[in-house]
Amino acid sequence: MYSAHNKALKRNKNSWLRFASLHIITSCFCPLSAALTALMKLTTDFDKLGFHDASIENIERKLESVTLEIKGAFISKEHPGSEGHDWTVEEATLEILGVSKERATYWDDDKAEKEHPEPEFPLDEIMHANFVNGIFSFDGFKQTVPWYEWFITASSFILEVKSASKFSS
Repeated sequence: MYSAHNKALKRNKNSWLRFASLHIITSCFCPLSAALTALMKLTTDFDKLGFHDASIENIERKLESVTLEIKGAFISKEHPGSEGHDWTVEEATLEILGVSKERATYWDDDKAEKEHPEPEFPLDEIMHANFVNGIFSFDGFKQTVPWYEWFITASSFILEVKSASKFSS
C-alpha cells in the first residue's frame, strides 16, 4: 500500500522571496523564455529580406491585415535589424498591415493572366517578393504548379522571426 506524507510548509513574512528569484531566472535567463518570444521584429527594408523558396504554411485575414506563417526566409546582413549577420529564418510571421486591396492571378500560358481559382490561398511557395509603391507582390507555386501571382495593396509590414540561425557561407 502506498502512502504519502505532506509536511506543512513553514511560512513567514519573507516566504514570498523564494518566488522572486525563481521569477527572475525564468523570465530573464531561461532558454525556454527566449524560445517563446520573437527573436526579431522587422518593419523596414523589405528589399533586404529574401523569400526565395519560402513556404507559406497558413494565411489569416483580419480587418485591414493579412498574416502569413512562413518557413524558409532570409535576412541580409545589410538589414538594419540583422545585427550585422546573414540569417536563415526557419519560422516567421509576416503581418501585412493597412491592406486595402488584394488580387490573385495565375498563368497557364504566356499570353495573359487569369483569375485565380483559389484566391483565399493564392500560393504556397514564394519565388519572388517585393514591396514597391505600396504594393506587396509575391509570385511562385501552388502545389508545385507554376505560375501564380498575389498583389496586396498595403501600407506596412511586421516580420516577426520566431526561429532563425546565423547563416554560414
